Amino acid sequence: MDYFPTLDPAETGFVIANLDRVSSLRNLVLSGGAHFYPNEAWLTITDDKEQKEAVLNTLGTGEFRAHKLYDQAKIITESKADPLAAAGWGGILLIAFLGVTLVSGLGFAVYAYLSARGRQLEFAILRTLGFSLRQIIGLVCLEQLFVIGTGMGIGTFIGLRLSSSMILFLELAERGGRVLPPIILTTDWFTIGIAYIALTVAYLVLAKV
Repeated sequence: MDYFPTLDPAETGFVIANLDRVSSLRNLVLSGGAHFYPNEAWLTITDDKEQKEAVLNTLGTGEFRAHKLYDQAKIITESKADPLAAAGWGGILLIAFLGVTLVSGLGFAVYAYLSARGRQLEFAILRTLGFSLRQIIGLVCLEQLFVIGTGMGIGTFIGLRLSSSMILFLELAERGGRVLPPIILTTDWFTIGIAYIALTVAYLVLAKV
């Protein structure tokens, strides 16, 4: 195991073992009345508000007084409420997605319009050869689907390579060190598969025209 919560493998090593047995063996070795005690404990507390507060009050005072208490639910809630953390990446990705979609759609529309205007002679020749308007539209659609499919394939490949390269510059903590645990890059192949399936279905439908 390379990583464990709250422990940095780059600083010191760690061992996962039974606490009672390790404490017993260690206390047998220690002399002079010194004893070995754990300095950190993880507790699973009920979701009941009153019981939770009672447990936290007990841990804050008395025999089991803890130096510091960390509430996982509270930390997660505060991190989600942070406007910089919540809206930062979400806003950047949303703006980037809308920008790419708008530019791609506009570029494709301009290309289709200019292509149609510049190929009027070719369309006229095809009509003279006996092609119907429906068949000509089908050929044009097949051509565009081929271009889009090739672009999707190349874009997927470049996107994967670019993501792997850029993630190295993003997994930095506020002090410049690497975040722990490290970021694991995942790809939503299900969504990508749906896009490719939709393109394939459209291609097959137009191929039968």
